[in-house]
Amino acid sequence: MMIDKIESYTFNIKDLERHSVRRQLKKLLAIVTFPTPFQYHIIKEQSTYFLRVQLPKQALPYFVSLISFHNFSIYQLVLTRDAHTLTPLQQAISNEQHYELVIDGLSDPFIKDKVIDVLSTFQSERIMYNFSRHRLKVTTTPKVMMALIRSLATRHVDIYYASLPQRTHQHSRIS
Repeated sequence: MMIDKIESYTFNIKDLERHSVRRQLKKLLAIVTFPTPFQYHIIKEQSTYFLRVQLPKQALPYFVSLISFHNFSIYQLVLTRDAHTLTPLQQAISNEQHYELVIDGLSDPFIKDKVIDVLSTFQSERIMYNFSRHRLKVTTTPKVMMALIRSLATRHVDIYYASLPQRTHQHSRIS
């Protein structure tokens, strides 16, 4: 039996500021069972609601698919330690922005073709993309980004990160 480390993830979900949406989400999460127990909290930070989930990393794609199949639109998904990078959806401008999605198995031609098929369904929208290792880099509007995450998740593509680009270098202080 493989033991997977429990991680904490933060989701930025559309309309979570509405009480009815939070109540629906809580009802859904109350009946969900995974082989390993998971915890969830709906938190409010700077007048914005986020879903915080603690579950094994290998269960994350299933969780993203579950949320997507139940018509909750995910705007961003990050590790909780990177939650400071989340942009409240109300503040997200409707202009195009750069996003990154970390997708498991993107180097596999079958998975890459599946992702390209999903991206081709967005031809009527303005979307630019490129691939690098396990990342899909996308330039589009927040509305299209939410639809893209839902489309990928409902077609069983394993998403582990979806947000603004991760910065690999540390900001250095110049004196």
